[in-house]
Amino acid sequence: MEKIICSCCGSTQFTFKNGYRICNYCETRYSISSDEQRNEIKASLENNLKNKELSSGINIKNDVERLLNMCEKDKTHASKYANLILDIDPSNQEALKYIKR
Repeated sequence: MEKIICSCCGSTQFTFKNGYRICNYCETRYSISSDEQRNEIKASLENNLKNKELSSGINIKNDVERLLNMCEKDKTHASKYANLILDIDPSNQEALKYIKR
């Protein structure tokens, strides 16, 4: 698929509304054919589906472990990471060790 570039500002980010491709930065409007419009709708739906699949793969245990590792590696910000852990799991004893009193 070819990359579309705005002729006014050089942006490659567009939204589609009412049969037009609109530059996200300078709001220049480009008309698009019905075939292009169908392709863009299909690509948008596929992208939304892919994002749903990615977001459903959240694993809180891994997040807590990763934050605990950050506490260990970055002592200056350890209390910030520990607070994030306690937001997820208020009874986490490991995180309590890093909270400044």
